[in-house]
Amino acid sequence: IIKAEGDIIIRRGVQGNNKAQLISNGSIMARYIEHSSVSAKLDIKAESIMHSIIKCRGKLELIGRKGLLVGGSISAGKEISAKVIGSPFSTPTEIEVGIVPELREEYANIKQEILNLENDIKKTESIISSLTKLKDAQMLTPKKEELLKKSIKTKEFYDTKIIQLKNEYETIEERLNMEYDGKEKCLGVIYPGTKVTIGPAVMVVKEDLKYCILYRDGVDIKVISIT
Repeated sequence: IIKAEGDIIIRRGVQGNNKAQLISNGSIMARYIEHSSVSAKLDIKAESIMHSIIKCRGKLELIGRKGLLVGGSISAGKEISAKVIGSPFSTPTEIEVGIVPELREEYANIKQEILNLENDIKKTESIISSLTKLKDAQMLTPKKEELLKKSIKTKEFYDTKIIQLKNEYETIEERLNMEYDGKEKCLGVIYPGTKVTIGPAVMVVKEDLKYCILYRDGVDIKVISIT
C-alpha cells in the first residue's frame, strides 16, 4: 500500500532494469519498498525498504515493527531514522543525509561534463597542432584550412564553456562544504557494510552501532548513544 501526495509519476522497469519508479512532488507513505526507485520532494515513511534507490528532501523514517533499511542507495535532506540499518551479512548500504539529493547529482553531472569537455579540448588541440604544422609548411589544402578555422572556433567555444562549468562546480562545492545539520538516528542497530555520508564527511561502519545518533562534526562523523 502506497500513499503519495501531490503530482506523482509511476513507471515500471525503467532505465534498463527491473526497478519500479515512483516520483512524488509531496510526501510518500508505504508499508514495503523493495527493488524500487522512489523520490519525494518532502518526506518518506515506510516500515521496510530493501535494495532500493530512495531520495527525499525532507525526512526518511522507517517506522512500525520492522523499521528496516537495508541495501541500495538512500539520500535524505534532513534526517534518516530507522530501527535496523544494513544486515548481519554486511549488505552494502549507502546512506546520505544533510544534502538535497538533486544538488549532489548536479555536482556529479557537472564533474563528468568537465572531464568530457577536457577530453574534447585535447582532441581539438591535437587537430589544430597538426593542421598548423601543415600550414607552416605551406602544405595546407583549402579543405584542411577550413577544418583549421572550424577547429579554432570549436576550441574557443570549449574554453568558454569549461570556465562556466568550473565556476558552477566550485559554487556547488562550496554549498556541499557548508555546515549541515542532517543526522542519522538508529533505534536498533547499524550493521557493518553501511556507508554513511553527512555533507562532505564519510564514515564506513566497521562494527555494530546500537541505539545511536550520527551527526557531522567538522570533517568527521560523530556517534552518540541514545539514552
